[in-house]
Amino acid sequence: MTEEEIITAIEVTQGSSDGGKQLPTLLSQTQANGITVTEIIADTAYSGKDNLAEMKK
Repeated sequence: MTEEEIITAIEVTQGSSDGGKQLPTLLSQTQANGITVTEIIADTAYSGKDNLAEMKK
């Protein structure tokens, strides 16, 4: 979300899927839209080891 509280990326999945695995796709979509990512706010579903490593890049 931007300072204007605009959602910058979305990925629709089935209710039974692990939403946390979508972080790399959402991050790539946001950056492809020309937005510089300096902070990521998400619930604990996104706090897996792979996502934490991705956020450090």
